[in-house]
Amino acid sequence: MRQIDEQLLTDVIDKHDILNPSRLRQYVWKRSAFCTFLRKHGYTFARIGQMLEKDHATIIHALKIYDNNKRYADFKACVMPIESDLQDCAFESMPIIKDVNTKYIMSQVRLENLIIDKLK
Repeated sequence: MRQIDEQLLTDVIDKHDILNPSRLRQYVWKRSAFCTFLRKHGYTFARIGQMLEKDHATIIHALKIYDNNKRYADFKACVMPIESDLQDCAFESMPIIKDVNTKYIMSQVRLENLIIDKLK
């Protein structure tokens, strides 16, 4: 299962102004994409709601909005940047490694791979 880097997730929230209470389409769609991503990664409705300062019913509605709008080009264009940033928050969980040097090397390789992916 893929793990979520909570610090990167917080950065995405700030970058895309996810906590903005506006009902403008762009903000609603971004919140919807955010909720869908977290739900697919095992977060509960309550946990997602806590992160967005919303209740669980709002999160359920956001998931429905995503499913209903994902076929439209303007929706895809709006949520593509946030979905890309959210994908950077997810990573494969690493097996338990006891050797500090091996952990360091694996972290360096992962970082280099992320940098290469960003430059593409």
